[in-house]
Amino acid sequence: MQVVIITGGSSGIGRGIAEAFVKEDAQVVIIGRNKEKLKSTVQAIGFNCVWHQADVSKRNEVTEVVNFIVQQYGNIDVLVNAAGFPRWLTTLTPLDEAEELWDEVLKRMKDKR
Repeated sequence: MQVVIITGGSSGIGRGIAEAFVKEDAQVVIIGRNKEKLKSTVQAIGFNCVWHQADVSKRNEVTEVVNFIVQQYGNIDVLVNAAGFPRWLTTLTPLDEAEELWDEVLKRMKDKR
């Protein structure tokens, strides 16, 4: 069984992806900030979907959740990042720079609310 992590999995595209992976018998872990949205999404999706609360703009929270998931399931097969929209980011971007860009995107998203 594949283990799939989806950030931003409690709504929109992330939720749709979570539902599709569950239909394919994957173990899906959705990650987000809003505990109530996470809970209601898992209840709606059902079996093979669990949630963990974390703010992806905070590296320490992501590290803790990922470590827990690996400890729980042994591995992660698929990572879907559906939280936010990272511009100007490539696989060659240094981690510190990528984190700064990511934080900037999330700040703009929060400011729009």
